[in-house]
Amino acid sequence: RKECWDEWVDKFGADAAVVICLGNADKYLYRAGTKKDNPAKQDIEKARMYFTKAGDIIVASKTPITARTGNMYNIIGEELTKYEDCI
Repeated sequence: RKECWDEWVDKFGADAAVVICLGNADKYLYRAGTKKDNPAKQDIEKARMYFTKAGDIIVASKTPITARTGNMYNIIGEELTKYEDCI
């Protein structure tokens, strides 16, 4: 089996896979610390993992990433910096 993000690249293309990863990162940042028995640190670490994977896909894809996707990447990156104290 492949990793899920590799499957997304194959099925939907690099740009869409980046959007999916960034959407997951945003989801984990949004819910950080709001679910019982799920520490904020765990959600933030998952968000960082998906954000990092989005960057890896961008670098490896050799396909141009759209301006909208690049903007999403920048926004999520800025959000993650707000949580650096929690990790």
